[in-house]
Amino acid sequence: MSFKVAYGDSIIKPVFSNSVYTSSVNNNLGFYQNDSISGFVLKTDSSLRIIDGWGNIIYSLPNLFSTIKPATSYINNIGYILQPVGKTVQVISANGSISRVLYAADSISTSPILIQTASEIYRIVFGTDGGKVLSYNLSDFNDSTVVLIDSSRSIIKIAGSESFLCFLLDNNSVAPIVPQVNYSDNAG
Repeated sequence: MSFKVAYGDSIIKPVFSNSVYTSSVNNNLGFYQNDSISGFVLKTDSSLRIIDGWGNIIYSLPNLFSTIKPATSYINNIGYILQPVGKTVQVISANGSISRVLYAADSISTSPILIQTASEIYRIVFGTDGGKVLSYNLSDFNDSTVVLIDSSRSIIKIAGSESFLCFLLDNNSVAPIVPQVNYSDNAG
C-alpha cells in the first residue's frame, strides 16, 4: 500500500510520499492530531501504525487483528484512536499507548463514533454482532455501559450527532432514529 498526501491550492504539491508494505487486503488510513502534532493512522489486518506528518512511522502496535476501521478524534488537546478488536475497543492515545479497553459481550461490528452530549460529556458509541448499540463515557472509567438499542440483528453501520443516532442492520434496514435522552423512573 502506498499513499501521497498533498496540500495546496491550484498547484498541488505532495507534502510527503511514503510506501508501507503489507500483505493485508483490508487497509484503512485515518487522520489524527495530538497537541501540535498531526499525522495518520494506518490500520492493516494485523497492526496499527501511527505515522507523523513527514511520513515516518512513529509507533507500531502489532497484534491488533481487526478489519474494522478505527475512529480518531482530538478532544481537549488529546488525540484518541478508537480501534475495535474482537469484543473490545482499544482506546489509544496518539502517542501509541493504550489508555483504556472497553469490553462488549459480542464481537464489535462497527467503527466506533464519538458523540458530545448536551452536558459536554463525550461518549463512545458502537454496534455489535449481537444487535446491541453500546455507549461508554470517554473520560469516566467507572461509568457503566449504556445499551442504547437491543436488536436481534447485527448492527453494521452507525451514525450520530449530539441528539440522534441511526443504525443500519445486517439486512440493510435502517433502525429508527433514536433521540439521545436520559430515561428515568419515578425514583429518579
